[in-house]
Amino acid sequence: MKKFKNRKLSKSALQQVKGGVCSSGCTDFYARERDAGEGDFCEFAFSGCPGTIQNGLCCA
Repeated sequence: MKKFKNRKLSKSALQQVKGGVCSSGCTDFYARERDAGEGDFCEFAFSGCPGTIQNGLCCA
């Protein structure tokens, strides 16, 4: 059996693996400004895609 080394993928490669650069949807795993609230800007933790905060989730 052949062994493969684990490689860290670049951000763009990971985005392609996940099916598109920025897909629509919501996540609870995101970055935001310290005092950001409903309707403010947020960024998806994995893809770095921009979104807005809706019902406590980051939605694109």
